[in-house]
Amino acid sequence: MQTRKTAYRNATLRIRLTAITCLIAFLTSLAGAVVSGVIVRRAAVRDARNNAQQALVLANQNINYYLEDLSKIAQIANNQSDIVSLLLSGDNPSNNYSYEQAVGSFLSDLSIIRDDIVSITLVHRDINRVGFASHYHRTEFDFWSQDWFQQALANPEQPIYRAPHEIEYLLGAKEKVISYVRATRIYPGGQPTGVIIIDLNTKVLREICEKIRLSENGYIYIVDNEGRYIYHPDAAYLDHTAGPDTPQPDDLYTDRVLGGEASLDSAGIDERKNLVFSGKVGAWTTLAVIPSDDIFRTSQRVSTAQVAIGAFAAILIAATLAILINRMMFRRLLELRADMQRVQSGDLSLALREPQSDELGDLARDYDYMLAQLHRLMDDLVSKEKEKRIAELAVLQSQINPHFLYNTMETIVWMAESSMPQAAEVAESLSRFFRLTLAQGKDVIELSQELDHAGTYLDVQKVRYASRFDYAIEAEEVIARCLVPKLIIQPLVENAIYHGIKLSRKKCRLLIRAFRDGGDVVVQVVDDGAGMKPDVCARILTETVSEKTLGGVGVRNVNERIQLYFGEDYGLSFFSALGVGTLAELRMPMRWDLSDFESMARGH
Repeated sequence: MQTRKTAYRNATLRIRLTAITCLIAFLTSLAGAVVSGVIVRRAAVRDARNNAQQALVLANQNINYYLEDLSKIAQIANNQSDIVSLLLSGDNPSNNYSYEQAVGSFLSDLSIIRDDIVSITLVHRDINRVGFASHYHRTEFDFWSQDWFQQALANPEQPIYRAPHEIEYLLGAKEKVISYVRATRIYPGGQPTGVIIIDLNTKVLREICEKIRLSENGYIYIVDNEGRYIYHPDAAYLDHTAGPDTPQPDDLYTDRVLGGEASLDSAGIDERKNLVFSGKVGAWTTLAVIPSDDIFRTSQRVSTAQVAIGAFAAILIAATLAILINRMMFRRLLELRADMQRVQSGDLSLALREPQSDELGDLARDYDYMLAQLHRLMDDLVSKEKEKRIAELAVLQSQINPHFLYNTMETIVWMAESSMPQAAEVAESLSRFFRLTLAQGKDVIELSQELDHAGTYLDVQKVRYASRFDYAIEAEEVIARCLVPKLIIQPLVENAIYHGIKLSRKKCRLLIRAFRDGGDVVVQVVDDGAGMKPDVCARILTETVSEKTLGGVGVRNVNERIQLYFGEDYGLSFFSALGVGTLAELRMPMRWDLSDFESMARGH
């Protein structure tokens, strides 16, 4: 005992203060851990329940909007004049053929409203008279003998939702679809004249359920009143009905919920120990499943964080007390602390006084070294953040929109099957487009190459929209070989097509113009299409208003890359008016040498 006391008296003040501080921190952390552990665990379960219920409400609202959209589409078709004529016309083959063609055209236009629609079919209630729209071919099929068809006629007020299945009347359609089936009537309360069938893939339902974040491993699924799975993240559940003898684990939850339970703890049902909550939306039931491990893992992290914060607070308190008690004894320590506070306020150029050969002197030397390291780390951080940003933009501009590739390839196939000689030209244009997109891995190319790339893109799009627009490219020869970042013109051209020309009802003209303005290069993309509202034009560089661009490289990305290389004085400007058209202007300094170009990028 005497030895311990002697050792304590002979220990340096640093050791004494460290021992006292550690003891206080330990006791404070231990007490905080005991008290907060129970509180946090209970709060985590309560929050998980509240979050799950709120998530289900949000999911059910989105699903309800989804179902209402289907009802509106069916109502639009129900009131269309050609559809009414088809359902009421006599058995005249010539009239029926013309009506079926008109109805098919209308349904094709209607199916474009949503990209998850696979087909829309209108069937007369009694005779073989069918209107149809799909990118698949229809086969002969006996609609009238199907139970769901007769159920729709018998209950015209209520739609029928068929669980995921393969479409029997489409040739080659293997994807699982959900079918919305409802009787059509000429006027409210009248007798059904036919049945409309809207077949949809599960894309929208999947997006609704997957966007809801329950926990690290939580998920949402949907069943109907019969226990058939409408959507489940595990494809093994689709085209499957829950029951007491079925092998799928979630069938136990489905049976209990359909039996009347709104929420349950599966610890009493199976070994997975999940929390399950449910909600109703029309004829469907949504279930949210949250593993208990996720909840308690979060609470454990919070408890650990609270203990760490408590220990840190205890250390600060102990250090403050030690300084106050020994303030008169350690004047130099307080002076050193004042110097540190000035550095903390942002004065990194502060130089400390000449350190002495004692503990405070060692601390001063270490502090000088730390300050030097801080300068170096800050410089490294700025450099690495700049490199990271350039890398992220490089990844963005390397992506290719698959829809553009698919649509173009389908066009080539169609032209080839129709023996059209332009098929080879389109294929060559597409090949040249991607060859120029890669640009041999270069990030900076000549302006003439960038204009050529935009031209090949327009050549391909001209085939798809031949009757919608003409284009021209005008460029001054003096700036043809100046260097510019890759992929800065094509996104502007694509934006003009999808948000100007495509929305216009007239044949439009698109002009790409490149010219010298003092020491700058100016590229303008002008169209006389639909134009934009002033608020959209004002937000186009700050919000994502243009989505259909090459691999996500939209106009915002072009603007950011230009400013990353040349500064905020350069970049994109938009001028537009509804019904008049849009002008996109890109301004950047002229650069002819690649090394000069790269040095500017590092300087901003």
